[in-house]
Amino acid sequence: MDKKGIILVGHGSSMPYNSEVVASLADQIRTAGSWDAVGYSFMNMNKPSIRDAIGDMCKDPSVTTIIMSPVFIAAGVHIKEDVPEILGLAPGETFAYREVDGVERRFIYAAPFGPDGRLATLIEERALEAVAACMPTE
Repeated sequence: MDKKGIILVGHGSSMPYNSEVVASLADQIRTAGSWDAVGYSFMNMNKPSIRDAIGDMCKDPSVTTIIMSPVFIAAGVHIKEDVPEILGLAPGETFAYREVDGVERRFIYAAPFGPDGRLATLIEERALEAVAACMPTE
């Protein structure tokens, strides 16, 4: 049976809360139950690394499709160059087949958030919450 997994890719930070946010997002996705396997990883400073997260997910030979989903707003050097290199993707490719632990797996590389209207709505909600917390009710 072909199982599908998702690995979130965060930037990483020396501040622990940043890695906790990515781990919490992964937990929420896991709880939603849409994926057979859920993991998270970081470009730098935090663990697991992208390679380690892939290795952990590939311990299950039935996980043959892995979606790498960046937790980034825009595509910078990590998204355009570093992650694709780790995944063995040529410039512009969004998927590739790679053998990991003797099993051929399909890696699919998702886009960062970008100018998604859902993100704009969340930004506006957070701004309104800040106003409400700091300004007296009229």
